[in-house]
Amino acid sequence: MSTKHFILGTAGHVDHGKTTLLKALTGIDTDRLPEEKARGLSIDLGFANLELPGRIRAGIVDVPGHERFLKNMLAGVGGLDLAMLVVDTREGARPQTHEHLDILDLLATRAGVVVLTKMDLVEPDLADLAEEALRRELAGTFLAQAPIVRVSGLTGEGLDRLRETLAEALEGLPVRPTEAPFHLPVDRVFLRAGFGAVVTGTLWAGRLQLADRVEILPERLEARVRGLQVHGESVSEVCAGQRMAVNLARVEPGSLHRGQVLAPPGLLVPTRRLDLRLRTLPRAARPLRHRDQVRLYAGTAEALGRVFMMEGDDLAPGSQGLVQVALEEPVVLRRLDRVILRDFTAQHTVGGGEVLDPAAPRHRRGDVRVLAELRRHQGSDAAQPLLAVLARASGGARTPGALAQDLQLPLLEVQSLVEELVASGEVVRLGRYVALTHQVLPLRQQLAELLGNLVQAAPWKGGWRREEILRLLGAAKPRLAEEVLSEACRCGEVVDRCGLLAPRAHVPRLDPAQQEALQRVEEVLLKDRFTPVDWDDVPYLAEVDARLWKVLEDHLLETGRAVRLTPQIVFLESLLEEARGILAERIRAEGPLTASRAREALQTTRKYAIPLLEHFDQTRFTRRVGDLRDLAWNPESGKDPSP
Repeated sequence: MSTKHFILGTAGHVDHGKTTLLKALTGIDTDRLPEEKARGLSIDLGFANLELPGRIRAGIVDVPGHERFLKNMLAGVGGLDLAMLVVDTREGARPQTHEHLDILDLLATRAGVVVLTKMDLVEPDLADLAEEALRRELAGTFLAQAPIVRVSGLTGEGLDRLRETLAEALEGLPVRPTEAPFHLPVDRVFLRAGFGAVVTGTLWAGRLQLADRVEILPERLEARVRGLQVHGESVSEVCAGQRMAVNLARVEPGSLHRGQVLAPPGLLVPTRRLDLRLRTLPRAARPLRHRDQVRLYAGTAEALGRVFMMEGDDLAPGSQGLVQVALEEPVVLRRLDRVILRDFTAQHTVGGGEVLDPAAPRHRRGDVRVLAELRRHQGSDAAQPLLAVLARASGGARTPGALAQDLQLPLLEVQSLVEELVASGEVVRLGRYVALTHQVLPLRQQLAELLGNLVQAAPWKGGWRREEILRLLGAAKPRLAEEVLSEACRCGEVVDRCGLLAPRAHVPRLDPAQQEALQRVEEVLLKDRFTPVDWDDVPYLAEVDARLWKVLEDHLLETGRAVRLTPQIVFLESLLEEARGILAERIRAEGPLTASRAREALQTTRKYAIPLLEHFDQTRFTRRVGDLRDLAWNPESGKDPSP
């Protein structure tokens, strides 16, 4: 069973024991700054890792609990798979408990566990009352049914139970998509002597490997991955759900900062305008009004902006609506990414939502067509967004993993949705990929017509190179064309013969004049048996003109009727078969042969014997053992004697 990777994060009010809990749980002190140690207060993000039962490895993000450092908390919780809401048993839920819980809820955090800390300081009866009160506080949130675990970071009470609970909660979660393009929001930047610039973050999707080229957005800088580390260990590859450090080459360290995103070059586009389905918090102080200034938090980035209502003049506390946000500086977003809005002064969380269009045009308020289109892209029915993503995909085809990333949905949900769309006929499978039926069918027809025309124009050919077929097809969506051709090969409509592709029913044929000329060519090649004439001399000796020779040459080599061993040494397959028979008989009679004895058996020269033997080695008729050649397979025993 392979290791599953997830990201955990803490949340909760200041001084409720988050950092102490993690140190007891992992042995790692996540307060890394001198100021944090001096003040006994978490200021910025801290990081740890934890091995859990069931081959689960969790990276942990510890967030500050003080309201003054909420922007740092927001930079750490965007990529969580599971949140641990930490509450002091003596104090219960406090202001930052509520605000952190609201933020996790708005971000649609997938799972959570509630931890009551400092159990060594309270009596069991008080702990029971605290748990009952906390359960009431959690009603109506994503943690309403979450397990509550009582622990003490000082005595170790409850830590084993907490590990078991975390493992159980994560076991039921699907891992993040690794087939999707990689996506890494940067949460920390530093210089390492002798290495240069290093960025850290949580890989939200995909895989990142050594030497990969990356684009750093929104600045659109390009760099190369020089080194990768996970929890202090150097690795060659990192997959989604892991905390990582990336050593970047070919980039100025001063150009890097928190809030950037690493992605494949050319994949994402920075934006200053986005459409949102926004939900405001019930405890918001006032309605969110048209043209209000806000601060938007997405991933690890923060940007000032202004809200434009798509309908109506405001959004009352606890309501939902469609809005557009215009930003003062670019950010990097994907469709259905989750964002948080706070007021201009950054004192109160206003609400949050999911991105419906990350690069939206300016809309006219109340535009019925625009509102209808956005509503089709929201809600639990993701069919329309999925179809829209496929329609916009530059390659025309996407894997379910990539679609899951595009739509920000669990992979299993996307796979189920794909099955429904395949059953309805709107989508077709092309190997690992899926594509829109109305885009695939014309390509299939064009491919069939192209191959038919090629066969008609050159019936003597054994087939055509894949690259040549795709170039002649000239499809607007190259990836889709490649997959349509591959699917035709998989289902047998197109066959691969000696590396060339042709329709299944195609049988290379020559007209009578070409057949007569071919007979002369074969006579020339047969004349000296295993000492054939140079290939360039064949048309002259067979009295074949250059144009006809090109036809015959293609026919011989592409149909496998002749085999080229070197540029000038070509044997008819019938002669090769005869040579195999001679060598097999001699080896069975005398044992493995030297090259010299094989040459004598074939009555040829070393010039031809060595290429012949190397060809037989490559095609696994013989195998080389030191300076000898033995049969690679013994037909009498049916056993392969090779080690």
